[in-house]
Amino acid sequence: MVCDLNDHSWFDKISFDPAEGIVFTAGGLFYYFEKEKVRRLLCAMAERFPGGMIVFDAVNALGLKGVNAEVKLAGKIAQSPFSLERPKEELESWSPRIVNVVEKDYADGYLKGGYRKTPVTRLFNWIMRTFHMSFMLHVEFNGSNANYGQSKEGG
Repeated sequence: MVCDLNDHSWFDKISFDPAEGIVFTAGGLFYYFEKEKVRRLLCAMAERFPGGMIVFDAVNALGLKGVNAEVKLAGKIAQSPFSLERPKEELESWSPRIVNVVEKDYADGYLKGGYRKTPVTRLFNWIMRTFHMSFMLHVEFNGSNANYGQSKEGG
């Protein structure tokens, strides 16, 4: 489904049963948005899809410099603005419905082996881990109605 992530009317096109849950994936997507737009989107999703979850990748400010260097090398003018320094604390502060934020290593977080890592790959992964440059985030949307509609930042 193609949609404008700033126009949340696409939420209504998704068949959602809280008892069954829902999983969203947004690999490589949020780099193109200002942090405030990502915050508004995730807070709205947490309200609309209680009991659901989203998985996405992100970088810190240092990792963002690398992302933007790659974009420039590809001949693109646009710069990526989105980064998180302390993902769990930042995301969970956005809404009481954003809970159980788990950070996984970008390269190894979900892979359980079965592939060969070259010395260059191992070095790259070590640098990314050591400087907390890139990570995968698993974010749950609280299904409890205890704090429904009480965003911490008015979202």
